[in-house]
Amino acid sequence: MKKLTVSLFGIVVFLFTMSGTGNALLFSDTQFLLQSLSGTGTYSWDHATPDNFVVPPCTVNSAHLTIVGWLVDGNNDQVAVEQTLQGTLNNSWFIFPSVSIFDIGDVFVSWPVAGADLHVSLNYIETGWCNSLYLTSSTFCLDYEPAQAPVPEPATLLLLGSGLLYLAGFKRKSKD
Repeated sequence: MKKLTVSLFGIVVFLFTMSGTGNALLFSDTQFLLQSLSGTGTYSWDHATPDNFVVPPCTVNSAHLTIVGWLVDGNNDQVAVEQTLQGTLNNSWFIFPSVSIFDIGDVFVSWPVAGADLHVSLNYIETGWCNSLYLTSSTFCLDYEPAQAPVPEPATLLLLGSGLLYLAGFKRKSKD
């Protein structure tokens, strides 16, 4: 009886591990900008996206853009992602960097081209006390679920049937 219980437990564990569910994938892309900006203008850059990422069928759980800069002042430096205004950079003190985090999940309502770059632009006005802005880096983080493949019913039935045949053979062997 002990062997049957151990065997049955092993089969159940095997079945559960073989029938895994889709997990969310994390993707991150960092661009080191290292740009000093002064006066008024627009600065743009791109972030890579996953090669298999298309909405739908992929589902976006969350998406964030983090921009790090120095000497940010005035709350007048506007960040746009895919031509959608996301907000302004946070002010910074002279000795501390500005870290601005934007929730950009709304940009991915529809993302039709797999592997297309994410376009980011910064409209800046640097006429304040330091007259310059220094961008250090930009990091794009994406948490998404890829498209789920259809459940292969014949393979599932074959796996279940082979497990039942094993149990029947094990029970017959223990009776002999």
